Amino acid sequence: MDHGQGHRETLAEAERAGAGAREGPTRDGPRWLASVLDPAGNLVGLAQHAGVPADRGNRTMPPATIMPVLVYDDVPGAIDWLRSAFGFTERWRVDAHRAVLEFGGGAVMLGDHDPAGAHDHGASAGVPTGGDSIMVRVADVDLHCSRARGAGARVTAEPRDSPYGERQYSVLDIGGHEWTFSQSVADRAPEEWGGTSGAALQP
Repeated sequence: MDHGQGHRETLAEAERAGAGAREGPTRDGPRWLASVLDPAGNLVGLAQHAGVPADRGNRTMPPATIMPVLVYDDVPGAIDWLRSAFGFTERWRVDAHRAVLEFGGGAVMLGDHDPAGAHDHGASAGVPTGGDSIMVRVADVDLHCSRARGAGARVTAEPRDSPYGERQYSVLDIGGHEWTFSQSVADRAPEEWGGTSGAALQP
């Protein structure tokens, strides 16, 4: 994926609104830079940092960039407890084995022990089979996977598209911790892949 694509779309929108493109997008280390002149002639700079998703329009995924993924024996009980004790808001759940809860600008994913994928509705990617893990949203999963593999990381699940609008891969770091990296590729409501929207997605 071209990391400058988000900038090109932003520049196109700015031009449609009456701005004039001045420079870019051009690469500057880990960033993409561009500039436009607004209708009053003011120079406006734009920056997109590599690795940060430019489009977070998938309703299934919360806006949080990094999410802990926690395994519970009783997911519905954990949802109720986390809502009551910590003030989390439910974004979605699927049956009694997957859920995402939100708090402020952060989020946590919950999953049960499902090593065989017996409950898979397309929502099991990113939920570890052996224990807790971390999910991180990135702009380009395939590029990120190649980088991790080149650094010696052990890829445990190759990049693949899911029914819930994400392209993901999983990997073990040098300490044996499991990570899943996720890229939003489509906007999917939980009901489209077997989930149920919670209060955080209600109008």
